[in-house]
Amino acid sequence: MTKKKGIASKLFIGLTGLTLLSCCFLGTTFARYTSGGTGSAEVGVALWDVNFTTDGQTAASEDYQVAFGELSPSEAKWTSFETPRTNETGYVLAGVVTNQSQVEADVTLTYDIIPEYTMMDGLVQFGDADSSSPSATTPPSKSQVNGRFAIAVEYQLSTSGSQRTTYTGTAIPLGQNESVYFYMNVTWSSADAEGEDFADALDTWIGESISGLSYKFTFTAVQGSEQPED
Repeated sequence: MTKKKGIASKLFIGLTGLTLLSCCFLGTTFARYTSGGTGSAEVGVALWDVNFTTDGQTAASEDYQVAFGELSPSEAKWTSFETPRTNETGYVLAGVVTNQSQVEADVTLTYDIIPEYTMMDGLVQFGDADSSSPSATTPPSKSQVNGRFAIAVEYQLSTSGSQRTTYTGTAIPLGQNESVYFYMNVTWSSADAEGEDFADALDTWIGESISGLSYKFTFTAVQGSEQPED
């Protein structure tokens, strides 16, 4: 995201020059000393400067990508209806937000929990209804495939001793020169609750029909304090 300078509308401060003029009329004559002068009251505008970077590099545009690499289902054999087999990308740095403002910045990350899919060329699309036996001729519905993937987000502050924490959507306050690091992880869970044959067939259909998936996310920073402080 392009570096932003300026300030939110509520920080704009009108500056009015004050003119001071004084005259003294003392006694019954104008022979006494009299003085006058002008002055001004000056107020600086607090700097608003929040930067977003990806993998240590300033984001060139708002349409950037975080590369997770390849993901497959678990190689383990089916063992239980209750405990699905899972495989995950591992947490990848999605972005760093740094506050160089003279006021606090409250940073929020919003992201889709349902991915967008890139289908293999020439292959059948999702079925109109749930499939009991996923295959090229009886493809699963999009909701059946959606249930296989989940994204999770953690964050870590730049302050000393900060631990990685699960992100719940609450705004994160950043003081001046503080940063927050966001990490994302995608998990592929097999549909083991539906039985071994169904789970393996659905995983196979995904591997043969989908070349990739993506999640959209957005960072937002808003003013969280004011100058002068109380």
